[in-house]
Amino acid sequence: MLKGTFCFVTEVDLDVIGDGATSTDQETLRCLRKLGNVDVIFLRQTRYRTLPFALVVFLFQILKSFSRPYNACFSRGATTSAILIFLRILTLKETKIVNMSLSVPFSSREVKFLKFGKVESFIRYVLFLSLERFVYSHVDSVTVAAETYVQELIQSGVKRDNVYVTNFVVPEEFFTLPLKSKIDGTFKFCYVGGFHPYQDILPMLEAFEVVARTKSDVELFLVGDGPQRPKLEETAAKRELKHFVKFVGRVPRSSLPAILSRMDCYISLRRAPGLSISVVEAAAAGKPIIAFAPKNRTTYNNYFTHRKDIYLVHSVSSDEIAKAMTLFCRDHHLRNTIAHGARRVALKHFNERSALEQLEKLLRKI
Repeated sequence: MLKGTFCFVTEVDLDVIGDGATSTDQETLRCLRKLGNVDVIFLRQTRYRTLPFALVVFLFQILKSFSRPYNACFSRGATTSAILIFLRILTLKETKIVNMSLSVPFSSREVKFLKFGKVESFIRYVLFLSLERFVYSHVDSVTVAAETYVQELIQSGVKRDNVYVTNFVVPEEFFTLPLKSKIDGTFKFCYVGGFHPYQDILPMLEAFEVVARTKSDVELFLVGDGPQRPKLEETAAKRELKHFVKFVGRVPRSSLPAILSRMDCYISLRRAPGLSISVVEAAAAGKPIIAFAPKNRTTYNNYFTHRKDIYLVHSVSSDEIAKAMTLFCRDHHLRNTIAHGARRVALKHFNERSALEQLEKLLRKI
């Protein structure tokens, strides 16, 4: 197996508990450490409490890293990659830089899903677009989470030979959960992730209300936190759903397998493009999944087949989502078929062995 010395730089605060980005980075780190020695630099906002001071320390550590002979620097985030590129130019070093784009190769396209005013949205779009063009024209390699993003990068001018697919890695404890074929009293729907507008949890809540009107033995567990939580709690109270909807809050990633083991169906209505690590973990846990995917988006189609490994809805209308939820409550065969199929997909694509093979291929090339 290939051995080397690497630097892993991320703008994600790895001290944050229960965050999907933290989990993704930790799993990537675990794989990299099997391929060599890894020095880790991350934005320690939790430890230093103030962002300005955390940024100063972060930048100092990046600057200091250029005195060491790394085989490659893995960088998460366009801003972090841009800093590394500038330092490489200034120091005349030949360190290889790998930009980890994962499921968001173009942050500029994500701006429209965030709640900013028109002027701020335009400014952010222009800044992100300029940053992306600079980074993709200077880094040695780009890693993405699915083949869909490879095509997007090629269309934007990035050379095909510089783009590599490195799938998300799911910890083994998700795969070892027994498949849940029987309903224990109440049918439990579940969502895990951030509470942001582009996650479309409100339509999920509205759809669940339609189901709860006709079925009293259903519950919806919302695991996570975010700016929309107060509004969601208020909506649940107004619609008299407090008895049915459980706000679990943010939990350590290590607690997720135990939580998922009790669930009967996982729901993700994420509007923003990109493959969610939470969906992949639910698949590994053998959960039947309902996910939103517009007909022109192929993210899920790279791995999953509708009604075989996943159930796709093509709009976030409460009626369509409620119809899917009701179907899962009633159709035992469909539910079990999708649960088994989801786990097969996860075992094939999102395990450590596949990730190590993908990383080794990348490192041998650069």
